[in-house]
Amino acid sequence: MTEEIWTVSKTMNWAQGYLERHGDPNPRLSAQLLMAHAANLSRIQVYTHFDEPLSVQERQAFKEAMVRRGTGEPIQYITESAPFRYVSLRVTPDVLIPRPETETLVDIALVEIDRLLAPTDSQFQDARAEVNVVDCCTGSGCIACALATERSGVSVVATDISEAALAIAQENVDALNVSDRVRLVQTDLLEGLEPQSAQIVVSNPPYIPDAVMAALPSEVADYEPHLALSGGLDGLDLFRRLSKGALQVLCPDGMLVCELHEDCLDQAAGIMGRDGYLQVRIHQDLTGRPRFVSGIRGA
Repeated sequence: MTEEIWTVSKTMNWAQGYLERHGDPNPRLSAQLLMAHAANLSRIQVYTHFDEPLSVQERQAFKEAMVRRGTGEPIQYITESAPFRYVSLRVTPDVLIPRPETETLVDIALVEIDRLLAPTDSQFQDARAEVNVVDCCTGSGCIACALATERSGVSVVATDISEAALAIAQENVDALNVSDRVRLVQTDLLEGLEPQSAQIVVSNPPYIPDAVMAALPSEVADYEPHLALSGGLDGLDLFRRLSKGALQVLCPDGMLVCELHEDCLDQAAGIMGRDGYLQVRIHQDLTGRPRFVSGIRGA
């Protein structure tokens, strides 16, 4: 009997139906991404190789990926890869999967970085040669890597309490060739960092309120690290400490900017105001929801 030939096209059609039956919200996209991973193809090559047969090894790898996806495991953990701005990062269940909204947090930091790096009005004063940034709760290193790859005049200290997360972050730093400008430090938030050593502290800390944690979709709750998600009763447990700690690490006129839960922003702005920050602002994400808060340390 002739063995059935499983081409990319035939396998993709089966995979889409399988994922539909298992509740995948976007089964065709999921099948494309997992096929690209299993067959070592780009997404465009998946289509240009539609009529080509898969090897036994490729079929087995694809089948294993489909089973994992069918249980709800995030695609990024299956492929161990996630895009963030202009780079691709390695991710595992030891780190949060980078979200698109966090790209706007990078944009806010870059505006301040560009202001600091720009030539001044005075012909007798040169532009700042380097901006020192602390990326607190770095996780995969997505923010630190984005800043370092997009601006050559940036030096980043990236902190995390998780040794496992820092191991992944180090892999990403090395893969993107920014190890000369990104230094990883294992610590609790900002503890032990040199006083007045940074012009910017940027952070995407754990910020999910307890009530929201209890209602998270299973794809998040069952797979992503709770240590990097939970922000306590009101989502601001770590932020309160971070706000006070950043006052010690920031230089005069330095900026703290954080991503937080949309229900917490007004309260977070109030905390920063009481801590003594100036020019406290709430920023929206690309969907128009409040998502970020920033403030300036006084002189």
